Amino acid sequence: MKSNKLHKSLSLKNSEWTLLSNIVHAHDKFSTMPKICQIIERLSALPIEMKFDETNASEIITLIYTSMQLFINSSPDFQMLTSREQFSLFERNLSPITVFSFVLIFSDTCINHEPKCIDLFTTIYGSEILFQAKSINKQLVYDLTIAKLMLIVLAFSSNCFIVDVYENMFNDSFLQGTHRLLESQNTYMELLWKYMIYHHDYYDSVRRFSRLMEIFLNLIKYSTIAYRTNTTYYQLVDNIFKKLKQSIINDQNKQIQPWGRHNNSITTSS
Repeated sequence: MKSNKLHKSLSLKNSEWTLLSNIVHAHDKFSTMPKICQIIERLSALPIEMKFDETNASEIITLIYTSMQLFINSSPDFQMLTSREQFSLFERNLSPITVFSFVLIFSDTCINHEPKCIDLFTTIYGSEILFQAKSINKQLVYDLTIAKLMLIVLAFSSNCFIVDVYENMFNDSFLQGTHRLLESQNTYMELLWKYMIYHHDYYDSVRRFSRLMEIFLNLIKYSTIAYRTNTTYYQLVDNIFKKLKQSIINDQNKQIQPWGRHNNSITTSS
């Protein structure tokens, strides 16, 4: 009886189903999966003696960064931030989110079956991230909706990237005032939790969520190591953020149409 009451209290409302649908739609709208598959197919057709080079890896990683940037940028919560706050949030969270997205793409594309791709991305990310990518489906049974919701939850974390390399990071008022992120994070976290309860019982949801967080924390650790130790990856990420900062400044008045958070502000796309 108590379990039934708990399940009922955690049922998704119509407005939450709409929000969930909008998040999934936004993620899929900005997905670069088709482009990445085309690149892999093109490279796979090259003579066997020709290896992929770092330029090929950089092209794919940049596509994933762009996809995640546009996905987060389409959130109405993100668009309410100032341009300085937007870049601050991207600066801390975009890199590990992109690595998590790479792991999902790795598992769902032919990258996983192309030895030359595996060798190439091992030189960029390191063997541990590739190990996580190759084994994530064995470690955790999840559906892609949970993964997409997890991405938007993590986008509004106070700090995912643990490398302090940016000037004046500790004087960032946005980082100190983390309460500004709580409303957004709580909304998306509650949505994720209710969705998991909808599909699984309470204890199974706790187990799955704990496993998902463990995987993500490992990815933060390994992406940090890659950033610190791999010159190619370091330069790639820094170049991406330089362009990103300029694009945020240039596009202040040209925001992406946001998807709605509430029933009375639903945004849909055909």
